[in-house]
Amino acid sequence: MGGDLVEAFADLESVASACRKLLAENSWRLADSDIVDVTRCLHRVESTVRRCRSRR
Repeated sequence: MGGDLVEAFADLESVASACRKLLAENSWRLADSDIVDVTRCLHRVESTVRRCRSRR
């Protein structure tokens, strides 16, 4: 289960890195798909943490 959490955080970091790059290139408005990707990754991290806690 710990591997799932690490993978979820890695995915979130990847998406966040892509968004940071866009912002650094003066793209002040993120595309809806970028926002959906970040939201999806955040929900994945949250659900993985909940599963880890419930198995304690």
